[in-house]
Amino acid sequence: MRSNKAVWVQGTLLVVAGVAIALVLAMRLNRPFDRDTLAIEVAQLRSSAAQAQLLVDNARADRLAPGFVRQHAQQMADKVATTTGKLQKPAQAGLTEQKLQVQKLGAALQRALALLGREGGAKRAFAFDSLADALDALDKQLKPGES
Repeated sequence: MRSNKAVWVQGTLLVVAGVAIALVLAMRLNRPFDRDTLAIEVAQLRSSAAQAQLLVDNARADRLAPGFVRQHAQQMADKVATTTGKLQKPAQAGLTEQKLQVQKLGAALQRALALLGREGGAKRAFAFDSLADALDALDKQLKPGES
């Protein structure tokens, strides 16, 4: 009899702990962007833009095969799409404007990478360096004391 009661208590505690963990995880995933989290996404996009500029520079110098450029640009576009997809959550008060800027810059980066992925060459004037500079300025705006 005593053993049955202990099993019920342990089972109930296990269910309560599981529900509590699920609730905390759900709240964490749906929490609005704070300044630090938004800065992480900006840094990822800035890194992708700088990498894309290097890709274009090397393609223009005829150091890379067009097939490699296409494939790598498509992979980068997918990575940027994932990053910009994370920006669908709301932002904390005071960060809405910055979040909108990041979304615009991320969408522009994704479009340019998709275009580069279709063409496979760097004959067009891609503005990856300008996008990287704009994202860098936004990063400095989000974290002014760390530059």
